Amino acid sequence: MNDVLILEDQKDAQDWLAEAILMAWPQVRLSVYGRLDGALQALESGQPDLCLVDLQLPDGSGIDFIRQCSKRYPATLLVVATIYDDDMHLFPALQAGANGYLLKDDSQKQIALALARISHEGIKESG
Repeated sequence: MNDVLILEDQKDAQDWLAEAILMAWPQVRLSVYGRLDGALQALESGQPDLCLVDLQLPDGSGIDFIRQCSKRYPATLLVVATIYDDDMHLFPALQAGANGYLLKDDSQKQIALALARISHEGIKESG
């Protein structure tokens, strides 16, 4: 894991998720975005290995990011990080291309372990 993108609009949640990611991969290069438009622009610069995506953003939905990133970079692992634990949020995210779905009320250690497991089990083939 080299490049990880976080799309989360809340500063406290950005910091908390970044710490969880660094627990799993201490040497990773992190990019953090608080708005959908900024994260979509970042995709122009190259393919992230993993994206951790919030669903509710001030300028759109994380589902839109997942859909566009998945289409452009099929090998990128896309993981939702949200407070919503219902099917109404889960299924659209998975249908858009998400590889995993984590709840923000889990501990940082649980998030780090889940991300490591998702990256190990969910490594996609390019092409």
